[in-house]
Amino acid sequence: MRFQLRSALWILGSGLAVTACGPSPAPTDDAGSRADAATSHDAAIVIDAFAAADAFASPDAFVPTGTTHVAAGEASGAWCGSVIVDGTVHIAAGQTVTICAGSDVRVSAAAAIQVEGTLLAEGTSAGPITFGGLADARWTGLVIDGTATLMHTTVRDATRAIEGRAGSIISVDHGGIEASMQAFQLANGATFTSATILGGSTNGITGGVLAMTDVTLDLEHPVSGPDCTDWSGGGAMLDHVHLTGCHCPIHINRATAPIEITNSILDGASYPIMIAESDAQIHGNHLIDVANGILDIGDGAGITADVSGNYWGGGAADISSSRPGQFTGADVVESAPIAGVGPRP
Repeated sequence: MRFQLRSALWILGSGLAVTACGPSPAPTDDAGSRADAATSHDAAIVIDAFAAADAFASPDAFVPTGTTHVAAGEASGAWCGSVIVDGTVHIAAGQTVTICAGSDVRVSAAAAIQVEGTLLAEGTSAGPITFGGLADARWTGLVIDGTATLMHTTVRDATRAIEGRAGSIISVDHGGIEASMQAFQLANGATFTSATILGGSTNGITGGVLAMTDVTLDLEHPVSGPDCTDWSGGGAMLDHVHLTGCHCPIHINRATAPIEITNSILDGASYPIMIAESDAQIHGNHLIDVANGILDIGDGAGITADVSGNYWGGGAADISSSRPGQFTGADVVESAPIAGVGPRP
């Protein structure tokens, strides 16, 4: 079920913008080089196809009242209430834009919010924040080189909701991402806590550690492509998450940091995990409602994975590899569902 975080609080505030700043580059697909064994896909093509899908239709056109306009260019200060961003804005290093609780920020077509300094979205459970496209238009998204802290905030209607570059520090606490063509592409990881990510194409990790706790990520295309996530670098610490509605919840081409998956549910897929070139600890999870088991896509080399203590739907562990010795603990399975797995309330 889609969730809508809409503001009931309209506080007239101010935005500061001066000299012009050029738009950020158009997002490109950075998925890993190995194609799925069962379903080959080109994420860029998938994104283009999804752009026209009904699943990504924006809500009713936004009709602002008491609105603050932020012009394209350099930005700092506070944005509060109903805010329209008229073009790409740039938060320079050393500068901060603070979004007040309850604010609704709408960004014009193809524009981006570029962050080299700090973006602080201070939403609350009573006053959530929304970033979205203006009048049903698709905007580029948040392009982060600096720090972005999103609390009780939803990002929607973007081409790529969050692009985290090499120097980025990104935290999403409650809220999440929806109705965007891609939720995130991360070169330095990110932390998601108690968040929901709905729809879109494969989410890429090329560096840093993706840390998720109590998160639901659902691409809403059970069993079929694309994959939910794709690692070509970096690592993962996933605890009490639910990844579903895609061809493969966890697709690891190459992980340069450890992969840890615990107390989680990987379902609604063709394969729960496709793995190569990584050091993985996979314990206490439900690997269920899938057509196949874990698939070694690394030509039988470069994997060290402990898969002990998972629930496979009441049966034995299902691992397809030409070198099964790379997977330890396959003989240690849970015969009954594990209490408390998945996101907690």
